[in-house]
Amino acid sequence: MTIQPRLAIKKYNVVSLLTLLVSPWLSAPFIFFGVFKKSRGALTLLAIFYALLSYHIIPLETNDLASHYRFFEQIEQMNLDQLGVLLESRADSMFYILMFVFSKLGLSAQVLFAFITFLTLENFFRVYYSMFKYSDKKTYGIGIVFLLLSFLWSFIFLGVRNYFAFSFVLVAFNQGVFKKKHLQGYLWLLLSSTIHFSSIVFFPIYMALLYGNNNRNYARNMFLISLLFVFLTKKTLLGIALLLPFPEQIQEKLLWYLTGKDIVEIGIENSISGRILYIILGLWMYLGYIYLFVTIRRKSILRNLTYFLFFLLNVLSVAPDPQKRYAYMARPILLFLVVYEYGIYKNKLFIYLFMVAMLLFSLVDIYVTKNIYMESFLNFGSLTTIGILSKQIEIVN
Repeated sequence: MTIQPRLAIKKYNVVSLLTLLVSPWLSAPFIFFGVFKKSRGALTLLAIFYALLSYHIIPLETNDLASHYRFFEQIEQMNLDQLGVLLESRADSMFYILMFVFSKLGLSAQVLFAFITFLTLENFFRVYYSMFKYSDKKTYGIGIVFLLLSFLWSFIFLGVRNYFAFSFVLVAFNQGVFKKKHLQGYLWLLLSSTIHFSSIVFFPIYMALLYGNNNRNYARNMFLISLLFVFLTKKTLLGIALLLPFPEQIQEKLLWYLTGKDIVEIGIENSISGRILYIILGLWMYLGYIYLFVTIRRKSILRNLTYFLFFLLNVLSVAPDPQKRYAYMARPILLFLVVYEYGIYKNKLFIYLFMVAMLLFSLVDIYVTKNIYMESFLNFGSLTTIGILSKQIEIVN
């Protein structure tokens, strides 16, 4: 990029920032213009745009965000000693430390969770830019669209914690595996596991990528072997898992997820529409299997990471709820792989197929959450940034 175009992009970013101060909706065209012109600053502005939306969102009583709001009120009343007692029984200490710090600074829960949304997206955008900044504009643009469509926005806005933790897992893989800064990778993984304990699962994958012989197809072979788990029952998988020397906290989680029916299974069984929506939401994964098999002779570190993440999805195939959560990582990584290999092989077929699958995925996510979005954004208060920041915490029963 020559000096003149760079100056033009900087001017657009300034315009984006100024309009963002007035209204996020007004700034959106300018921000996306900068994003597709490969401006790193525009990606940060895009993260701020979504953070403002998350600040204004109104959760349902049953959403995780509503629970976090209530817990924030409890932590607000605590002193340091009481916080210490709380953290003794919590593996995900950093999440509660953030609540405590923000409350003692006099900042609201809305500010905290808008900040978390910003950091989550900024981490994903930072890694994407690091991986694809030297791609041609077409490949880069396709990747940005895929990344935005890959997010389960309802869980970024209303679930918060898993996505927040996994965004640092992505940073860990980028720094440790792709940039060879191994210690940084371990530190980011450690941070992610203090935000949500489920991130600990990524440690063995990280170590396998660092210390395994990537030229001997270990990742691919493990992916192929893991397809056998698709045919296991919950009872069989639980029996195998309990034979392994997992820490007590992990064993408790295994018992939680592998006994009875999780929330996703209940939703599937209770209605035909639930089954249809579940199938549509899983199209990207089925297409991912086809892609990995059709292109199985290709080799790269990014492909090995994809194999390991699909290994994880296969192992959890009998437990749809945790499988859905680990897909927060597997989905963007798979799409990164598709875009990366498109830049090399220029095969458009899978780009079109994944675009259709991801559009359907996003439409279903919007449909399921439409009432929350309508309640949150179809009002005069959401039109301006001042109106958004003036919004008080509200929960719908």
